[in-house]
Amino acid sequence: MFRIMKPRVGISACLLGERLRYDGDHRRQAFVSSLGEHFQWVPVCPEFEAGFGVPREKMRLEESSTRSAAEGGSGLRLVTISSRQDVTGRLRSWMLPALERLEAAGLSGFILQSGSPSCGTTGVKVFDSRPGDSPDSDSTARWRPEGVGLFAQALRERFPHLPLAEETLLADPRRQELFVHRVRAYAGGRIAQCGASNEERRMKSAEYGASSEERRMRSAE
Repeated sequence: MFRIMKPRVGISACLLGERLRYDGDHRRQAFVSSLGEHFQWVPVCPEFEAGFGVPREKMRLEESSTRSAAEGGSGLRLVTISSRQDVTGRLRSWMLPALERLEAAGLSGFILQSGSPSCGTTGVKVFDSRPGDSPDSDSTARWRPEGVGLFAQALRERFPHLPLAEETLLADPRRQELFVHRVRAYAGGRIAQCGASNEERRMKSAEYGASSEERRMRSAE
């Protein structure tokens, strides 16, 4: 009897109940966990795995138009709110090998925590880090809901066709069904591509064998 393998889907670990958020809490969602009927989970927590620990200081995305080119220009930075540490480099150093591991895992989708400065896929708060501003101010004049989490952005760049969804989107059963369909289609494409690659290697091997035999016969003449 053949066992049908479930597609592997990455997921923000806190959505499965793992207490890895900055405050030691989780964001378990029953409707997300129920999707385990369709998927094999690959839990990921970028901030924890990058070594920031639990609990940890809260972080946010910041952008400054006053940064010099030597400081990285006006790109998004991940900054701790109270101590004002720029930890962007530390997270990016973790991301490169992490993305390679995820690629090797053969993911067919990813569910991400909304609003997170590392995992949010849309509408993440981006703060203007103008000199003299209070770091604890959350006034609407100081942020705009237009950012993408650093890890989510890296996922998009590395796997541009990988189905991604925030957990808030999947609260709608119809969107759950659509996401499952997209993941299965992606997984099917990966399997077909893998099969095609194997067939191509087999044909090349056969061609090489035929060429070797032809050379052998010619040398015998």
